[in-house]
Amino acid sequence: MSGLIFIFVCITVGKILSRLTNPQELIRSLNLLVVRVALPALILDKIHTINLAGDAFFPIATPWIGFIVAVASIYFIKLFVPMSKITTGCLILLCGTSNTSFVGFPLVHALLGEEALNTAIIVDQSNLIVLFTLGILVANLYSGKSVDVKQMLIRILVYPPVVALILGILLRPFAYPEAVQYTLSTFGSLLTPLTMLSIGCSLSLPRDKSMIKFISIGLTIKLILMPLVISLLAMFVFTTLTPLTAAVSIMQVGMAPMVMAVIIAADKNLNPELANFLTSIGIPISFITAVLWNILLPFAQATAH
Repeated sequence: MSGLIFIFVCITVGKILSRLTNPQELIRSLNLLVVRVALPALILDKIHTINLAGDAFFPIATPWIGFIVAVASIYFIKLFVPMSKITTGCLILLCGTSNTSFVGFPLVHALLGEEALNTAIIVDQSNLIVLFTLGILVANLYSGKSVDVKQMLIRILVYPPVVALILGILLRPFAYPEAVQYTLSTFGSLLTPLTMLSIGCSLSLPRDKSMIKFISIGLTIKLILMPLVISLLAMFVFTTLTPLTAAVSIMQVGMAPMVMAVIIAADKNLNPELANFLTSIGIPISFITAVLWNILLPFAQATAH
């Protein structure tokens, strides 16, 4: 409960700060610190001791399964709700990827504890690969632009959290010096306050009422249907999972749409306004749905402490 209270305090402070300064500049600075400092430090810290055997397959697979669920759901809904090609591409891109780091890590830590971050990182890195492969493919397909495979691979490999992941895996045989461990742990602990301040700064509501229909469709798929499918798989197919692995995987796939997916949608002109609102509205709603999933699912209840 203390973790959730801290998150809401940070969001409130962020909203207040957005009224006192240029919100766009503040958001950009906070996000830069998250992507280039806090998140790589957390990954370097956790990946060094993470257990990549056993239950690792399910956290790796869930973002890919989630993307397939998003595509199938959106095409089914298209049978009854007309939508343009760019809106379809926007919904697939935004619903098919999850905000597993900016929002996922703080919420998982607050609700499931420090140990849960190990599994959360596995889901996050798999989700990132989904974005830069299937996500980029969809973005180009629905915008009419060709796919540059070389550029796609370069974008993956130079992204600071991916660099941290690779470096962390290479350094696994070696113990970190105490000073390095302390530095990584301290910088990694900044992830929650920085991301929640940024989210608070970006909170807004749509002025175009006609957009509410597509926002509702997108967030219903993202926050309810996708975690429901993953939870059913965990209960009836992957029955040997540990409760914590199942709970983290379900919670991560049910996070709000990814901020980086919004940037890609804007770059490809895939209804960027809808993309922005799916994220800015989806993030605060995901706080509620994440707590509800945590309460309702037997996996999450089994990890309560």
